[in-house]
Amino acid sequence: MERLYPYQHTSLEDLPEEVWKDIPGFEGYYQISTYGRIKSVARYIIRCTQRVGFWTKDKIMVPYLSAGHNRFLNQTTYRVAIKLYKDNKAYPISVSRYVYALFVEEFDLHNSEHIITYQDGDSQNTHYANLVLTTQKQVHKTCFAKKRRLAPNVSTARSITQYDLSGKKIATYPTVQTASTAVKHSSKRIYRAVKDHSKLAAGYYWRYQDLPDIDVRPYEKKRKRKKKHQLPPDMPTLDTNVSMQAAITETTHEISGTAASGAGV
Repeated sequence: MERLYPYQHTSLEDLPEEVWKDIPGFEGYYQISTYGRIKSVARYIIRCTQRVGFWTKDKIMVPYLSAGHNRFLNQTTYRVAIKLYKDNKAYPISVSRYVYALFVEEFDLHNSEHIITYQDGDSQNTHYANLVLTTQKQVHKTCFAKKRRLAPNVSTARSITQYDLSGKKIATYPTVQTASTAVKHSSKRIYRAVKDHSKLAAGYYWRYQDLPDIDVRPYEKKRKRKKKHQLPPDMPTLDTNVSMQAAITETTHEISGTAASGAGV
């Protein structure tokens, strides 16, 4: 049977030794408990589109899981969050931060350098006794030690390979920026070509080195089809420097001359 966390209990009956406090800024609206449960307090509400309001009852709200992604481990991590409503506005908050600030020790809730971690490693266990206040720097050190991310001096860049229009491999570079310097071309354009295999940058195809070699045949066929629809080089083009009035006058003269020569015949 799947584990049910305390914050998922929606009964109004208190859990063992559960204590409730008003959430700062939402006094008379919401309370939070030592378990991380959120209660919407009974109150009189008047909708902005109505003249007559109504009374609500106490209700245990169900938080949601806000997902994050650890690119190094290719794992999804979660934190318990909830949206509180006041004056027709929604305010998302982190449940564990408020539990710690109200039941363990006060800290600046709006300072992103302060991080809440979990003694048992389970971010869904929001009981106050499981929470630890730390810093971004300390979290990074712990992640390095547990090999949950690379150290700052270790590059995560992927090498890229350069191909000519026939698909022949020309060179490999450790980073996009290195390739940009070597071929004297925009790193953004090279990066786009790496992501979109049909695009060229500096007249070359580009791939991540760890991917299979390029097959240029479908791209070259597409390029040849485009060339067929292009205007031949000797076809005259509109001179945009000629004004519309001059063009009309020249056309009128041509028509008049043609009519006159026709009359002479």
